Amino acid sequence: MVSTQTTAQQEDPSQSVQWPRGFTFNFLRLLKTRNTWKALCWSYVMTILALPLLVVCSFVITIPPTAAMIDWLARRGARWMGMIVIQRPRSRWLDWRLIISLAAQVILSSVCFIITLLLSMMLIAPTAELVMLGINGSPHDYGLTFGDWQPPIAVSIGFDVLTVFSSFAALVYAGWFFTGASMYVTTAANLSTQEQVEEIERSREVLIDAFTGERRRIERELHDGVQQYLTALQLNIATLELSMDSPSESATESIEQAKLNARRALEALRSTIRGIYPQVLQDMGLVAALRELVAHSGIEGEVLVAASPGASDHIEGTPALLMYHCAAEGITNAVRHGKATHVCIRVHFDHESTVLAVDDDGIGVQEGVEKQSSSGTGTAGLQERAAALRGAVVLEPSALMRGACLRIKLPRIEVISAAESL
Repeated sequence: MVSTQTTAQQEDPSQSVQWPRGFTFNFLRLLKTRNTWKALCWSYVMTILALPLLVVCSFVITIPPTAAMIDWLARRGARWMGMIVIQRPRSRWLDWRLIISLAAQVILSSVCFIITLLLSMMLIAPTAELVMLGINGSPHDYGLTFGDWQPPIAVSIGFDVLTVFSSFAALVYAGWFFTGASMYVTTAANLSTQEQVEEIERSREVLIDAFTGERRRIERELHDGVQQYLTALQLNIATLELSMDSPSESATESIEQAKLNARRALEALRSTIRGIYPQVLQDMGLVAALRELVAHSGIEGEVLVAASPGASDHIEGTPALLMYHCAAEGITNAVRHGKATHVCIRVHFDHESTVLAVDDDGIGVQEGVEKQSSSGTGTAGLQERAAALRGAVVLEPSALMRGACLRIKLPRIEVISAAESL
């Protein structure tokens, strides 16, 4: 049994404090990014809002609505910068996290106002000096002079050009700093609390369990209803065939066609039932369901089972169904995309987690396979469902065979329950 490595869960980007992307200390490369110019524009927005914010926040009664308005504006700015900011549920009127965020935004805007104003003046003054040099042919009065002595025009031009470029570079870096700090404050103010995150996770688990229960109900109704009618139809056709003494050639052909259609319909229905929620999974467990899956897959394969000492090999409910679908997806990918002739399903039961890996001897991992769907699942869909159960799904080159390996790792239900009780 080849050991499988632990894979970390994918972090939800909406639950982490962010800084705008695209910053680099390489100035020429920085100028090529779109976010650089957006950050520069946003720094001027902060400069314009600095004085009005100071005036409005001087009245206590206007602070809560101002905090909500600035948060709304900052979230729009963050999305404009390409960031993910999901609004946190608010309290009715007074939200202290928004108040603290407003205070930070006021401080940032005030400092941004002072620095941007100074740098803008340092940028405009030498630019005007260069314009006057081009018009009059001599330095202007506010140019580079020392008493009655004026340096050569070349020195004055060089100094002005250096001042223009340095001021512009300082404006760009300052714009990035103040914009990034503003976005940081905004995302931090909208982070969900630990209680809200746990509530969302519990809701997701309830929805997934409800989805699994609905699958069981549909499977049971198809098995006890439609499948029974199709079986009865086959018996009726057989009875009709026996009751006919000397059927004509056309009647015999029609009966044979009816038998063929009924058999195909029954086989298709049974295949659908296995895809929804296989009866063997509910009656005999995951390992037996995996062996039946391999037997009906049309490809040679085997199921290897291992367990840590003292670890239970019993898994049921939503985790078992998800692992079954992952195995089915791995076999489908091996046949359809990997051109494999042999698969090996490995299951390892541990005290804290269960790992299932589907290895094949095909041509390996193909680009774009994760985005494709089979049986309504697809690797991307499996990854989302596994993340809801605090697990992970990975498609990678196989270490056991020369093809691909689709691996899923899910924590045991008792481990999740113990973690939530802490």
